[in-house]
Amino acid sequence: MAARFRYNPHTCRYEPVFQTPKTVGKQVVWVMLLAFVTSTGAFYYYVSQFGFPAEQQLAAGYEQHRKAWHEQLQQLKSLEQTLWGVLERDNQQYRLMLDLSPLSEDQLLAGTGGTPEPIPDFAFPYAELANGYHRLFRLRHRAQIAKQSLEVLHREADRKNKMKESRPAIQPVDSRQLSHLYTTFGLRMHPIFGVLKEHKGLDFSLPKGAPVYATGNGRVSLAHYSPSYGNVVYIDHGFGYETRYAHLNRFIVQPGQYVKRGQTIGYVGNTGISVSPHLHYEVHYNGEPVNPLYFFQRDLPAEEYEKLIRKAEKTAGSLD
Repeated sequence: MAARFRYNPHTCRYEPVFQTPKTVGKQVVWVMLLAFVTSTGAFYYYVSQFGFPAEQQLAAGYEQHRKAWHEQLQQLKSLEQTLWGVLERDNQQYRLMLDLSPLSEDQLLAGTGGTPEPIPDFAFPYAELANGYHRLFRLRHRAQIAKQSLEVLHREADRKNKMKESRPAIQPVDSRQLSHLYTTFGLRMHPIFGVLKEHKGLDFSLPKGAPVYATGNGRVSLAHYSPSYGNVVYIDHGFGYETRYAHLNRFIVQPGQYVKRGQTIGYVGNTGISVSPHLHYEVHYNGEPVNPLYFFQRDLPAEEYEKLIRKAEKTAGSLD
């Protein structure tokens, strides 16, 4: 066993000190204990400052996802603004154009003030994520409102378009072939019977065989010979409109046939109770006869309408 020397003040000499195995063992134990305590302290200090490696990876991943989620929230905010703009445009422009009542603010915000489904604790432990979840909830409801409103607009626009195409809106004959227009509508002296009788339409005087046109889209409800009207065609245009074309030389359509505005349905004649070749034209709305002249005024250019009126002023009475 190697000796160490220690100074003895009593003898004023350095005397050798011999260590026993027990003493050496104690020293080794103390050294190991000191090393363990030091390394443990250093480890816990490192963990407290930097965390475990796995935690560091999780933290790095979380930070990456947090940034990505923040970008998604910005996009979500942009979508909310875009969707709100669509709703406002549909509400303030298209609904007014289609004669629909605008949606109230409560209707526009329907469902957005409610309580969304519970947020799972394990899924959204952070306020920022929870806020995004609630915004998605509101956006979903607002998108449903926009979808429903758009469907209403589409249906109404389609209905308006069909109504526009179906409404009697043109003259039933070519103005270039028209010699006289008899605008007597209502009570007048009948040219054959010589008594006051209701006249429910206008009389267009044209050469026999001149084409007669459907004034709006619709379905032929009647095409036959009548003792009074002669060869006559009825067209049901829907939306409460019906037109009648009487005293035809012949008709070229059949009941149930769908016709379009401007399509030839027959030819001017002098059949039935009539004094000369002409077309007797009627417009009925919700079962009541209305003056067809009002419909020409809506769709003819001002010059054409004035020209038509001047022709009418030169004539009086009716031809049937």
